[in-house]
Amino acid sequence: ADMVTKYQLMFGLKNHAKVNIFTRAILADKIDRARFSKQKLFRTHKKVFSRLASPGRESMMRHLVGALQTVASSVPFRKYFPLLLQECYEEDLLDEEVIMGLRELDLKNEGAHRAPEELIRKDLWNRAEPFIRWLREAEEASESEEE
Repeated sequence: ADMVTKYQLMFGLKNHAKVNIFTRAILADKIDRARFSKQKLFRTHKKVFSRLASPGRESMMRHLVGALQTVASSVPFRKYFPLLLQECYEEDLLDEEVIMGLRELDLKNEGAHRAPEELIRKDLWNRAEPFIRWLREAEEASESEEE
């Protein structure tokens, strides 16, 4: 009966909630125990993330970045945001267009009346700047090779 209830709950949730819950579940224990940097967390769960991708892969990627921001939003864990992004990128769970697009969207609203969540997202993206720079350089290098 418990298993049926869990499945009913899981299939009744929207995609963003599924991705958020699953991401937080696999990361919470690992980050809390400072074991994140020694493990490839997403590699073991790549198949599940791929299944959560329906109806569209791009929407799942956006939900995944949002879940990573949620996990990394508390001050002690903010330093892990660039590592989480990089691992998801390396495991083909995120592509550079989605990363860059969400970064631009989150940093777009410059103003004095920003909500605390927006300031946290800006801080997370600032911490991820070396990874973003690496993505840009890799994209420029691949474009010059194509010419």
